[in-house]
Amino acid sequence: MWVGHRSTSLVGRIPDGVAWMLPVSILAGLARARGRTGGRKPKVTPELIDKAQRMYDSRKFSMAEIAHTFDVIPMTIYRNIRADQSVGQKTKRRTTAASRRSR
Repeated sequence: MWVGHRSTSLVGRIPDGVAWMLPVSILAGLARARGRTGGRKPKVTPELIDKAQRMYDSRKFSMAEIAHTFDVIPMTIYRNIRADQSVGQKTKRRTTAASRRSR
């Protein structure tokens, strides 16, 4: 057993015989009560998403250029902006062979 390995965690304050019985949800609730939230902080803020949307709508920048500007990968930009609702662009309805036959 490591010396002091439990001293920094929440479980370290609970006796060894009881710690294994606590469900993870209880430990998460205790952490939230102490003001801690879980998960990774988003790399792109709502303000940066708005700026990226305006850059995309201006049609002067490629997705790669927008991604490089914000130091993220292009998939992050694709995930966060509305490419199908950009200014002046209408989406075309896709027709399939089956829909053409039914007309």
